[in-house]
Amino acid sequence: MELVSLSFGLLLGVCCALLALAWRGKGGQGPLPPGPTPLPILGNYFQLDRKDMMKSLTKLSEVYGPVFTVYLGLQRIVVLCGYEVMKEALVDHAEEFSGRGQLPAFSKDFNEHGIVFANGHRWKQLRRFSLSTLRNFGMGKRSIEERIQEEAQCLAEELHKTNSMPFDPVFILSRAVSNVICSLTFGHRFEYDDERFLKLNKLITKRFQVASSPQSALYNMFPGVMEKIPGAHHMSSECSQKIIDFIVEQIKMRQEALDPSSPQNYIDCFLVKMEQEKNNPDTEFYMENLVMSTFNLFFAGTETISTTLRYGFLLMLKHPEVQVKVQEEIDRVIGEERIPAVEDRNKMPYTEAVLHEIQRFGDVLPMSLPHAVTQDTHFRGYVIPKGTYVYTLLTTVHRDPKHHPNLEEFDPGRFLDSNGCSKKVDAFMPFSAGKRVCLGEGLARMELFLFFTTILQRFTLVSPVPPSELSLAPSVSGLSRVPRKYELSMVPRRSCFVSLYVPASMGVASCGLVSAGNLTPDPESKSRESGCGHPALYSCLGGERKREREREREREREDPTGLHSPVATMDLSGATLLALIFLACLILYLNGKGRRHKGRLPPGPTPLPLLGNLLQLDPKEMHRSLEKLSKQYGPVYTIHLGSLPCVVLCGYQAVKEALVDQADDFSDRGEFPVFYRFTQGNGIAFSNGEKWKILRRFALQTLKNFGMGKSGIEARIQEEAQCLVKEFQNTGGAPFNPLDLVCRAVSNVICAVVFGRRFDYEDNDFLTLLNHLNENFKIMSSKWGELYNIFPRLMDFLPGPHHRIFRNFEDLRKFIAERIRSHQKDLDPAAPRDFIDCFLIRMEQEKQDPLSYFHMDTLIMTTHNLFFGGTETTSTTLRYSFLILMKYPEVAAKVHEEIDRVIGPNRAPCLADRKNMPYTDAVLYEIQRFISMLPMGLPRAVTRDTPFRDFLLPKGTNVIPLLSSVHYDPTQFKDPTSFNPDNFLDENRSFKSSDAFMPFAPGKRICLGAGLARMEIFLFLTTLLQHFSLQPLVTPAEIDLTPQCTGLGNLPRPFQFRVLAR
Repeated sequence: MELVSLSFGLLLGVCCALLALAWRGKGGQGPLPPGPTPLPILGNYFQLDRKDMMKSLTKLSEVYGPVFTVYLGLQRIVVLCGYEVMKEALVDHAEEFSGRGQLPAFSKDFNEHGIVFANGHRWKQLRRFSLSTLRNFGMGKRSIEERIQEEAQCLAEELHKTNSMPFDPVFILSRAVSNVICSLTFGHRFEYDDERFLKLNKLITKRFQVASSPQSALYNMFPGVMEKIPGAHHMSSECSQKIIDFIVEQIKMRQEALDPSSPQNYIDCFLVKMEQEKNNPDTEFYMENLVMSTFNLFFAGTETISTTLRYGFLLMLKHPEVQVKVQEEIDRVIGEERIPAVEDRNKMPYTEAVLHEIQRFGDVLPMSLPHAVTQDTHFRGYVIPKGTYVYTLLTTVHRDPKHHPNLEEFDPGRFLDSNGCSKKVDAFMPFSAGKRVCLGEGLARMELFLFFTTILQRFTLVSPVPPSELSLAPSVSGLSRVPRKYELSMVPRRSCFVSLYVPASMGVASCGLVSAGNLTPDPESKSRESGCGHPALYSCLGGERKREREREREREREDPTGLHSPVATMDLSGATLLALIFLACLILYLNGKGRRHKGRLPPGPTPLPLLGNLLQLDPKEMHRSLEKLSKQYGPVYTIHLGSLPCVVLCGYQAVKEALVDQADDFSDRGEFPVFYRFTQGNGIAFSNGEKWKILRRFALQTLKNFGMGKSGIEARIQEEAQCLVKEFQNTGGAPFNPLDLVCRAVSNVICAVVFGRRFDYEDNDFLTLLNHLNENFKIMSSKWGELYNIFPRLMDFLPGPHHRIFRNFEDLRKFIAERIRSHQKDLDPAAPRDFIDCFLIRMEQEKQDPLSYFHMDTLIMTTHNLFFGGTETTSTTLRYSFLILMKYPEVAAKVHEEIDRVIGPNRAPCLADRKNMPYTDAVLYEIQRFISMLPMGLPRAVTRDTPFRDFLLPKGTNVIPLLSSVHYDPTQFKDPTSFNPDNFLDENRSFKSSDAFMPFAPGKRICLGAGLARMEIFLFLTTLLQHFSLQPLVTPAEIDLTPQCTGLGNLPRPFQFRVLAR
């Protein structure tokens, strides 16, 4: 069926609707859990409150049960509620639920690297290493306890400096907690007045708050849309990058001081492991995983614990009677002089119960991080398909009425038995459970106990406002629950003997500390105006409500995160938010062709929200659709592929002005989802910026060293051409499809350069590899490839052949990794044999550079780029050449005549013959022009805000250079739709080139192997035509030159022919 224009739009809409309805149906071999019916694209948006996602999901469980399915945009989520269900999944089915679901708000920063967001083999390797390393450095042992005790004393000294005045505890607590994990990861602590350390902690806090905001909840539902809408969610990546920069600097310092025989911290151990596994192509120990694992430890080891402590102190202010009991137990068990120790926990059941209840009530991670099932999983009568994300609502465990009566009250007694001893409660999972239980659980428990008891041993916490005015409701509740900002005073218990009276109604006479004289407790006082029960102390601590309101207004003015701004805190719920999103989308698309910065994008057809200009395009012939639009909007115009605006360049003049005259401005690689999913922006072809420049420079120099453009590679092509001649001779004049034989010959040339060897034509692994390459090129050149590039997230859910692309890519990766592994075994750094050897040597040279681009992932992707580009484009051009020469036998006859005259029947063709064979050269150029094998090239992007033809293209704008419009430009080629070698011959029948000949794309991104491809096309074709005449199975008039599919490439239709010896 023709998927064009309105028909295609309607079909897509139907597919979306069917997809949404099917989501509720079968998965694997049984039904998915029930759930509310999702809308296409929006999913269950209307049933959810982004300001309190956890509460929305809990409410849905009352309708659909403890296991149900919900859709966040296009993403299917199975939600688990209540202790029994959680235990059954995370503990009883631990292995099946051990995958990590991805959150777009984090994925763009971590990209499945590091301990927390990795999966499969990578996660198991990193977790095992990290656990062992942290234990070696004392986690759970006496040595780390001493480190926490030391930091707790530093914190106490810092708190003394507040002089009992009200202050916000956020950053002083985060610095103390952060220093513990810093000592493990970096090997040292930071001073509290270190400005860079304070800035770092502010970044971590901001990142944590943004991740818990309604904007981030929306980003996780609609990442493509939210990327275009302004808001606090855009601060996430900025914060992450600054944190990463800090970590990289610390890694550099550790590299300079590293002693492999005596590692001092986590980073040292990881660096040593990197060195040990440098020859393992499948290693997970490389710089990116080190940076991201350190980030994970640093982030989690700071924010969750400090947030829990802040909630704990707030609860002590809200319930001063609890604080009094904790301090009484501290005084009795520990006393005034000795510092708290972990072993005291066994003798302090009430304090332990208070800490457990703080964690239960505070519920800092109410939804935890998403899990994913690692296989099709049978669970409670349902089948959850492999890869499905799972939300484990830990809040429903901590507020499960079956296990926690009076669950909305703060009651430490739930963790005590009738004798006042500690009682284990199964429904307590602050660190989650199962295989993904928090890596630092033991460390966190130690920190909470030691920091909490040390502070309450030395200080009494006093609120400037009455307990009744303290709000325990979180400021944001999403990924985490973050307490509202508050101030407190920490009054020394031993040094100044400040009085604190607790009313008798609370059941406690006093806290036991009496003033030296100027403040006297009043047992008869019934004042409810002060958290301390004493009006004089309340006044001296600045407790007047007026002052508190003034401080609150000041905090709002100085809010560093922007999360409390009117825009950030407005009610983003229901139809209001939906209208806002679609209005923003509509404005974005309508104005996308309008002004940007100080200029404007080129004109173009008006896009629809989300669909863009889909209705004006034919995915089966994208480049022809774009050429047709240029007749209406000019040679430079804007098109929207889904939500992505792209500037299209048509015709020789426009393409030359951009790619040649403004080469630097147009030198970045644009978005290409079908490749990005595999490469992640790695390798030569799809990297950008400094990485691309360094890799390209290295690759060019290395390939030249191995003969590209010289006689060395020429001899290799000549040798392979003779092998191909023999294979053609073996056909015995019978009809055959040249696809496989030509691919094997062409691929063997790049294999010789990259792998240092050729493969036998009957090698099964080699044949499988080439089949994968052919299939991928074909699918990516079909409507399926084009649709994936327009709607990657949607197409991930729709069935179709495009899914084979990624399976094939993975097989190619494994093949390349195996070749690399064999190279590492016999590598001689003094005598590199090929590209892989040279890259491995460079990796070794730069192993101490944390910013090096030479690591295993880059080698694999770069090798893939060379292998794919060096096989498919050249072999496809040769197959098209056979078809054209059979379509135009008079052209083939002239080429035969020139070969006979210049080369003769016995000598092998060589590159030196080209200058004496103008007609053959003209035929080869015309073949490449006529077929325009990569009609749209690969997308570019501008590297800065770029003025171009009275427009202004914002930095990062995608650019599509229509190379087919250059090759068919009537101002450059006479009768361009006809095949005519005279386009490249002058009046004297000598060869003439043309500036409008761009089969390898011009400018900074010109094909890396352009010179090699020209050599191959000439030598393979002349060698074959020297030996054979090509005989079609049909008349020339019946030969169809229209491509079988056209997208990434123009692919010829399958054909057979005979070759007759000359």
